[in-house]
Amino acid sequence: MRRFAESRSKGMTVTELMVALAVSTIVLLIVTLVTTQSLKITKATKASMTLDEEITKLHTSMNYLVSREFTFLYGISDPQFSDASLTLINNIPSSDSSGVRYATSTIFYEPENARIVHEFYGKDLSIKRSTLVENVSAFKFDLIPNTSYLSYDATFSYYDSTAATRPILIRRTKGSVRFY
Repeated sequence: MRRFAESRSKGMTVTELMVALAVSTIVLLIVTLVTTQSLKITKATKASMTLDEEITKLHTSMNYLVSREFTFLYGISDPQFSDASLTLINNIPSSDSSGVRYATSTIFYEPENARIVHEFYGKDLSIKRSTLVENVSAFKFDLIPNTSYLSYDATFSYYDSTAATRPILIRRTKGSVRFY
């Protein structure tokens, strides 16, 4: 009898083994759930921060490019005005005989690349491109009637790199800038 009691105390019974297995399974499931939720929250936070940064860049860029002094908007009163493209004519003071130099640039939306681009002439007179913002899924300009303000409406979408069919986050922003 003593031997039987000694041999039994060396290991776990089947019941004890099943209870330990059940407890460890529950612990692993809880850890998996917490990890999954943490990853989802991390992705959503990253998406939110990225879109906030892009929205800030859009407002800053539009204010700087359109509202600076000596900038005129070309063709905006034209009935053929494209609501996704804006041509700017900058009159820059110069020391030559005319006293003014003209520089033309264009702000336009590229839906195939989901970005807004500023195209302008560089110092060497070649066309330069600068991406103002990315992650744009819709964009349009609109002239506010009887004012010197131009409004714009943009929708930003952030997609996960692993599942690019459904966006994690969509944000819409509106703004207006004064032109002279």
